[in-house]
Amino acid sequence: MHESFIGGDIGGTKTLLRLVQMTGGLTQVRHEEQYNSRSYTSLSDILKDFLGSVWMRDGHCELG
Repeated sequence: MHESFIGGDIGGTKTLLRLVQMTGGLTQVRHEEQYNSRSYTSLSDILKDFLGSVWMRDGHCELG
């Protein structure tokens, strides 16, 4: 069984988001994107773009 989650470093100038998967105690970064925080009006907008890039890359997104 595996669990997935989004982790990030959210700041005023840049935001780094990662989709991480944990399987049997091991963690693996599945996808990573960096965003210019000032180009977005909210964290929700950044998350929408991030999830869109995950969808486009894998064809699906599983979040546990």
